[in-house]
Amino acid sequence: MDVIKDILRNFKENSLLQAKFERHLKVAIKTKKRGDFLFLYGTFLGFGTQLFWSIYPFSQNKKLLPVNGWYPYNPMNSPSYELTSFFQIFASAFNISHTMNIDSFTINLMMQTGMQCDFLQLTLKNIMQFHTVDGILCQSLQQNTEPLEDILTPNLKTCIRHYIEIKRIARKLEDIYRTSMAVVFLGGAFIFCAIFYQMLHSQRDPTEIFYLLFFLFSMLTEQFIFCWFGNEITFKSGQIHGALYTIPWVDCSVKFRKML
Repeated sequence: MDVIKDILRNFKENSLLQAKFERHLKVAIKTKKRGDFLFLYGTFLGFGTQLFWSIYPFSQNKKLLPVNGWYPYNPMNSPSYELTSFFQIFASAFNISHTMNIDSFTINLMMQTGMQCDFLQLTLKNIMQFHTVDGILCQSLQQNTEPLEDILTPNLKTCIRHYIEIKRIARKLEDIYRTSMAVVFLGGAFIFCAIFYQMLHSQRDPTEIFYLLFFLFSMLTEQFIFCWFGNEITFKSGQIHGALYTIPWVDCSVKFRKML
């Protein structure tokens, strides 16, 4: 938990990780919209599953609980049946909400890391538009008349510090989520098998079919999104090296080229 708090504090307070000019802001807004959309889409799938799972027992011709279990009383007698059903439905809704928020939080951390790669890539491609003040990049509002190398050297050093910070955050995220991601994917494989098996033995009840389909798409979406944003960090970090070649290094000294 302390490591996660440190990462969040870093994103909020570290000047290296803040947007520096308009194109950075556009990337940040786009990232936020993607995060909001994925949260709403996850909410739709999660509570769609919850809805059809909840009403399925009541659509049958006999009393059924959403989840079979042992109780120190007869749960089929009224009002025990209604209270037990309500408790199970409420507990399931809470569990879905909890899982959905944890997944959304994790995905947003991954998106923020990818966004920092975009920030750094854009900074390198537009490095002449900045000047360094107290180790922080600031956008130059007027054309800079200083010698080329005097502009590039401090800017590049700041970009290197930014890159090191991104690597540090990515390594922390990997250490935190490595084991849990393995559990998610192994558990997801088991759940897929269970869903398909249950669909094969379904009584063609529309409520049950919709519940299983929503559950299936929820699990597929969870695994796909984790794979997508994990690979996106790898892809975007690789593009940073390509952005280095857009720096006007040809007119610089050998010392600067070696630093580059």
